[in-house]
Amino acid sequence: MRLYIVVPCANRKRLPVPLELRLRGTRERDLTTRVRDWCDRLEHYSGDKSTAVELYGGDHWTVARALPAMAGAVGLEAELWVISAGYGLVSDTALLHAYSATFARGHRDSVADIGASGQADAHNTAWWASLAEWSGPEPGRPRTLEALAKRDPQAGFLTLGSPNYIRAVEKDLLAASERLDDPARLVVVSSRGSAGGRLDRHLVTSDARIQQKLGGARVSLHARVARHLLEQTPTCGWNVDRLRSTHQRILAAVAEVHVNQRQRMTDDELRQFIAAELMKDPKGKSTGLLRRLRESGRACEQDRFKTLFTEALKKRHGA
Repeated sequence: MRLYIVVPCANRKRLPVPLELRLRGTRERDLTTRVRDWCDRLEHYSGDKSTAVELYGGDHWTVARALPAMAGAVGLEAELWVISAGYGLVSDTALLHAYSATFARGHRDSVADIGASGQADAHNTAWWASLAEWSGPEPGRPRTLEALAKRDPQAGFLTLGSPNYIRAVEKDLLAASERLDDPARLVVVSSRGSAGGRLDRHLVTSDARIQQKLGGARVSLHARVARHLLEQTPTCGWNVDRLRSTHQRILAAVAEVHVNQRQRMTDDELRQFIAAELMKDPKGKSTGLLRRLRESGRACEQDRFKTLFTEALKKRHGA
């Protein structure tokens, strides 16, 4: 089976980024004009180019670029594609200039850094769709995820990225899933911030708990989870439901080990902790205090903590 491995670009480039190819230079324009201006810059810049696979750098990209070899080792025919906020969808062999553009917020070269999160998401989605209308650095090759799926409806997809990147291409991913003979072959690896819509059925959650097992830096965690899913393929096949089930069992085991490693506390110690926290914040909630306790390396079951928390509240109010 063919597997399209679709990963976000990396902020780090192995070539210097020229001032002309930093998105901040196009900020004061409406989206249509801004996209046209940006694409013209990429097309007419005369500086050096590199293949996508060699252009990007950093820990995330080091893990991501090795995923096709991992897929090949478990019998899948893999192709590596890139979600680029600058170029749109490109293959790993596309010749690119170094550039600076991102779907993340708060960067000087963010596609969208306007208003509430929903507005930024809508802006990123529109930007992605507009880039797809440009022929790009490889004229004639697919410019959308839907086009990839249409090219091979029997393929599988492994897409990973931060919530900002996944939400930017969400409509395209959903369109791709509808083109596949079996939508369960579309797997998305991201953190919980990507959830809350139709893409949920395809999501395998990547969060800090699994880092204990997989190791590596936080920036490459999604790619490491993707690699771990590929390792499960001989047993699970490429099916999001079976892969997610296996992943969740591993997460639960890791979380249980982590809880057991925390320092246990007596009731009196917990009462002292709760009283001290309520002195700092009289409106504090049980869930917030318990999370703070666990983050400090100490342990308590949720029901037990809630009982002691309620007792503390009654004592404070003279009940």
